[in-house]
Amino acid sequence: MPEQWNKYAPTAARRHGRPGRELRPKTVTVDIHSHVAVPAAAKFVEPYLDWDTIPLAHFANAETRALSQKQEADIRARAGHDHRLADLDAMGIDVQLIAPRHRNVITPSHSRSP
Repeated sequence: MPEQWNKYAPTAARRHGRPGRELRPKTVTVDIHSHVAVPAAAKFVEPYLDWDTIPLAHFANAETRALSQKQEADIRARAGHDHRLADLDAMGIDVQLIAPRHRNVITPSHSRSP
């Protein structure tokens, strides 16, 4: 397989240089787009997932799957409050809003026997 081309470098969509804290206005900056990963929930639903029914997995080629696995490993390596708070500080984010959508919540009525 060829070398990974995606290095998670800064996007070309904007100018870079100074850290977020220097660029942001002197008001409170709130991140309203965040993701939540709950390892215990992921472990719980794993037996019920059929990867062939998930388009992003089903139609991915080997390179895309390898990149997705690398991204997942990188995210897991930075899991935890200390890493997240350091990342938010570096970006100049003061508050992060977490509001999971109801469809992402698993209740007993949604579970099935394996």
